[in-house]
Amino acid sequence: MNTPPPKQHSNVVPIILTVILSMIVLILAGTAILLGLVRHALRKQYGDPSRKADASSVTETMTEPQTDETRFILESVEEPTAAVPETEMPTAEAPVQTENVPDDEEEAWVQYYQQMLDQFCASSSDPENVRFDLLDLDDDGIPELFLSEGEYHLAHVLMYSYFDDFGRQIEGIYGSYGEVLYDVNNGLLIDTDMSQGYYYRVDYQYYHGELTAVFSCSDNEGAVENEFERQYMLNGESVSADVYYAEMDRRSLDDAIALGREFSPYGEE
Repeated sequence: MNTPPPKQHSNVVPIILTVILSMIVLILAGTAILLGLVRHALRKQYGDPSRKADASSVTETMTEPQTDETRFILESVEEPTAAVPETEMPTAEAPVQTENVPDDEEEAWVQYYQQMLDQFCASSSDPENVRFDLLDLDDDGIPELFLSEGEYHLAHVLMYSYFDDFGRQIEGIYGSYGEVLYDVNNGLLIDTDMSQGYYYRVDYQYYHGELTAVFSCSDNEGAVENEFERQYMLNGESVSADVYYAEMDRRSLDDAIALGREFSPYGEE
């Protein structure tokens, strides 16, 4: 009796397993390739999600056209500026130039006189002794300004006026002891002084920057002892002592007021 040959199963099984494993490897490799392509696409579209966003990555990703608002915000973030604290500005009054005075005429002359007063104090050797007066000599509604810096003999008076939208110094009157006189009864500005026995006086009519001398007198009575050497002058003419003093009495200065020493620029009278 013949024995049947054994079944050949031992060679088939390894072949099948090899085929199955190869298919699994191919599937896994394909999946990995597919996942890599997807991840690459995501990175290209949205950036690398594994990285933490910082200032540089934010700037790089915002490469789309920016609106004005966006550009302003970015510039503000990139270049911050510290807030500047507000400081109180000084309130000192600035000097007013006469060629650029305010429209309001009253304000203009006030500021012009203030400027002249400030300059006078700044240039004075004794600013604490500076004084001033205001008096409207020509009835134009704007007073004239009189400045002086002392009460000593040679302390002269400076006079200023403002009219026709312009301020100016009035030359020709000096005074003494920091004052000039004003004849209230006749509306005249009096410039008078005595030095070493010599006396003089000039009466002025003032109007809009013009000083017009309307009377003058002088004598040397206190300078000479011999009465025959004494000289008395009225309006440039020599006269007798009697005529001289008669005219002086008629032009008495008993009611005259002094100008130049009434007010202090520092608020003290």
